[in-house]
Amino acid sequence: FLLLATPAGRGKFDLLSRWAEQLSQPAPRETVAVVFVPISSRFNTNLPELVLACIAVQLALLLGEEVPSDYINMPPGFWQSLVGEYLRRPLPDGRQLLLIVDGLDEAAWDVDPALFPQDLPETTQVVVSTRYLAGDSPGPGRWLGRLGWERPRLAEAMALNTLTREGMRDVLVNMGRPLDALLDREDVIDQLYTLTLGDPLLVKLYVDWLYEQRKSSVQLQPEDLPKIAPDYHGFFNYWWDAQERLWSQTGQADPLEKRAVRALLSILATALGPLSTSDVRALMPAELSPNKLTIRQALMP
Repeated sequence: FLLLATPAGRGKFDLLSRWAEQLSQPAPRETVAVVFVPISSRFNTNLPELVLACIAVQLALLLGEEVPSDYINMPPGFWQSLVGEYLRRPLPDGRQLLLIVDGLDEAAWDVDPALFPQDLPETTQVVVSTRYLAGDSPGPGRWLGRLGWERPRLAEAMALNTLTREGMRDVLVNMGRPLDALLDREDVIDQLYTLTLGDPLLVKLYVDWLYEQRKSSVQLQPEDLPKIAPDYHGFFNYWWDAQERLWSQTGQADPLEKRAVRALLSILATALGPLSTSDVRALMPAELSPNKLTIRQALMP
């Protein structure tokens, strides 16, 4: 077993999905069979009967088993039992089996040690990724406990660290023009690293802004970076100041529109998932008289 436990925004899904894709290419596929199951509250793929059935059906195909014809009416306990039975069996073609379950923190049920059997064949590996939950101390301890994986040598645990300075340089290389021109600007790379401390999500925000500056009405130049405070606080404060300067130069926004944009930003920053227009309308201050047009206009900046 391998547990990948780390804070949000580190790129767990990207890493695991690309790894699964690489292992599904013709050459690796001859020796490894991959079962990849992403759990997401955003896309409503987090119910136990759906997640466990998704695992069981893929395992059944690899084992040459038939899926029960009335699978729609089967309770989660049935699927969990089937998953356990299938995982205990080596694949008939001699290949290794790799089960990847991404986003277990979004599961809509209480995860416990019964989720996966511990007596797996030597040819079977299980990888689980998760974010820390509220109240968890940093580190894998709480999740190893939830899964029953604390026993020595039963499981390994790892985290995704922030980018190094060289890792951030690699991001700029892979973005291509015009950002690769910044590779000769050691001061810019130093400043980006100081502002982000290698946090992948914040690096992405800065890199995207620099990359899209020609198309953006609120531009960010490399020379502006020393004016910004570190972390997300500095990023969004600078963005807001730049947006206000644009408004004052063009005379486009009235005070009510600025308040609508600020309210919308606050709502989106604290949302636990996607929001519909009616959700946003209900959450925005009533004095803004929010309607679809108001919200659409506030979304533009």
